[in-house]
Amino acid sequence: MEDGAVDNEKKIVELAWIDLTRATANAEVPGGLARECSVSHLRDWQLEQNEELLQESDVLLVDFDYPDKTGLALLTDLKSQYTSTPLVMLTTQHSEELAVWAFRSGVWDFLVRPVSNHECRRLLDSLERTLSRRRRQERRNLMNRFEPIPSEASSLRRVPGRDELRQAVNYAQKHFRSKIRSQDVAGLCGMNPFQFSREFRKAYDITFMDYVVRVRLLEACRLLENPNTSVTDVTYAVGFNDTSYFTRVFRRYFGLCPSSVIGHAAPADVPPIESEEFRKLPASW
Repeated sequence: MEDGAVDNEKKIVELAWIDLTRATANAEVPGGLARECSVSHLRDWQLEQNEELLQESDVLLVDFDYPDKTGLALLTDLKSQYTSTPLVMLTTQHSEELAVWAFRSGVWDFLVRPVSNHECRRLLDSLERTLSRRRRQERRNLMNRFEPIPSEASSLRRVPGRDELRQAVNYAQKHFRSKIRSQDVAGLCGMNPFQFSREFRKAYDITFMDYVVRVRLLEACRLLENPNTSVTDVTYAVGFNDTSYFTRVFRRYFGLCPSSVIGHAAPADVPPIESEEFRKLPASW
């Protein structure tokens, strides 16, 4: 480990670095962030293949050297797709007009290179307060997570004109144990990926990949009722490929490690996505 590096166990912030730099050779995350975050480096052409990673990141850092229309349009699409995730814009070029546009577009913070350690510390402190509030909310939601659902609460709220999106919902429920890519499901619905993402969010108030994660986690809760099961077996049974990743996602949603709920009763079925009980499930970060 290099001097000044922080052990991964202590890096509580998962940062997805979306590198859109064009003219800068060997671009790097500012040192004050790199030392205290677990960083995943993605170029624009890798985004579709890493949707789950983006969904579960604590913060998205979109890095420009000199922003162009294509890159700014991608930033806007990312914000609409990952609405609950703080998005930070990092740029070499600075102008008041660009900063105003960024904040009006929903950017959580705006950084200009070179970024001082003081600025990094300010951003991290603010981010950690936000994450802490969300963790507390998740733990409160957990109290309602295992409550019996009253029969009168099962009425559905149909969304007019969204029959094509039901294909995506049905596909997720049937194939959640396998790898699911939203661009493939978008094709089933006759849409391009960004159109599908926007329409699904508009119809159901949740992203499609977040829905897939919830389906997997609810099935995991059911399997964990068995006192003789193991976290590793459940991980692979519900469509995750890595036990540590599954544990991290489970903890984010429910505030507990999956091993701590082995043998506890949980709902066996996924509530309909339009139903009130589905909307009361813990939301992702």
